[in-house]
Amino acid sequence: MTLLIIRKHTSPDAKPTNTHTSQPTNSPQKMSNLTGWHPGERIVRHKLGFDQIPSLARTFNSISGELPEQQSTFYTERLPFLPVCVLDDESRPWGSILAGKDGRRGFIHHPRYNTLSIEAKLWDGEPFLQNVKTNDREKDSALIAGIGVEVSTRRRNKFAGNITRLEKNEDVVNFELVVNEAIGYAFNYSRFFLTLMRLAGIARNTSRYAN
Repeated sequence: MTLLIIRKHTSPDAKPTNTHTSQPTNSPQKMSNLTGWHPGERIVRHKLGFDQIPSLARTFNSISGELPEQQSTFYTERLPFLPVCVLDDESRPWGSILAGKDGRRGFIHHPRYNTLSIEAKLWDGEPFLQNVKTNDREKDSALIAGIGVEVSTRRRNKFAGNITRLEKNEDVVNFELVVNEAIGYAFNYSRFFLTLMRLAGIARNTSRYAN
């Protein structure tokens, strides 16, 4: 068995300092992790005209700085697989699909309010482990992002965070990650079609100039 301890970007036992009165007093307080859109995101939103839609102006507030209980239950009880993304030694993103040894639900656990523990089988050629090791540099902690999808309902939740501990035993990897960004989605057909209509308009305008 090999053991890899990765420099912690955020302590899994750190107590949030933000106060949010809608949360029960006996549970961790909800934290907002973002104060605005990323500069690149602002450029894309401007090009697509999303910055002119008031209802979408501050949707970054829906991104939590911790893992809400509803989402943690979703990961631990509803998913037979989990697509994730990590970086290689050149900071290029690599996608992996993690699943348990038997392919069933329950390979993800939730030991703390901001932590997920995952025990997954790695198949031949899977780059996940090597990328996590090579990305464990002094200045860059091992970043990870993922999206859980319940195929039958199209429900999906996204997370981003840092891997803090990793063990490997033959073809099984067991690791913990601290979540610092989490967002839940329900499939929104109206917004989906609005986006398609806007993109279709942009495509028509682009093809007009191309011809």
